[in-house]
Amino acid sequence: MAKTLLDENDIHFLRNMPIINKAHFDDNVFLLAHASPQGNIAKYLTEDEIANELDDIIAEYILVGHMHVQYEKRIDYNLIVNPGSVGLARDGGQACYAVFENENISLHRIDYDVEKTISDLMKAPLSDNIKNCLKNILLHK
Repeated sequence: MAKTLLDENDIHFLRNMPIINKAHFDDNVFLLAHASPQGNIAKYLTEDEIANELDDIIAEYILVGHMHVQYEKRIDYNLIVNPGSVGLARDGGQACYAVFENENISLHRIDYDVEKTISDLMKAPLSDNIKNCLKNILLHK
């Protein structure tokens, strides 16, 4: 899908990124994963299903994505955060993101011009099927 928009350097960079990454900031441990904290990059995990993915994971903050649905959920020692999506949120017509500041994570949403985004999308070198699918997501259909 997006491969048509990437050059060889972009593809090489993405293929060589770690599937799971741990980062230390001050005295906090962050586990960063695209989808599942266990490393499955394509798994769709709802807020209710994420608890099943925490076996042996020790991190104050577990950051996941892939669902494009913003949430935070505390499970025992872990705070699981999905910041949502800046450009393709599946749970409302706003850009959503998370901020870590002063030992706290806060979730934010801001309005943006969805119609302009759709207009620009329709000009992209993607198949009509993909463009229409993305348009429907943006319009929450």
